[in-house]
Amino acid sequence: MVWTAHGIEAVQLPLPEEDKTRMRLRQRYRSLAEAAPPAVVRAAIDGVIALLEGKPIDLSGVVLALDSVGEFDRRVYDIARTIPPRQHDDLWRHRQTPWRR
Repeated sequence: MVWTAHGIEAVQLPLPEEDKTRMRLRQRYRSLAEAAPPAVVRAAIDGVIALLEGKPIDLSGVVLALDSVGEFDRRVYDIARTIPPRQHDDLWRHRQTPWRR
């Protein structure tokens, strides 16, 4: 997970090898420095892990750093964050058309 003083900036799900995960993050964030996450970031990491394990976790309280995000994507984040836990699966299952930018 990549964070700034403004919040979570990026999440990279683990690749099969830890070195490849680090390399992927460094390709996008050249000045990246590894550090122990502060408590709020650790809580976000734990929440994502729990969500991926199928637990109904509400991540709407996680602060996101959206400074470099375009207006359209920002609106998508805002809407997605209003969807209650466990309903994301329903949206994926019932979608009629592919997502397009």
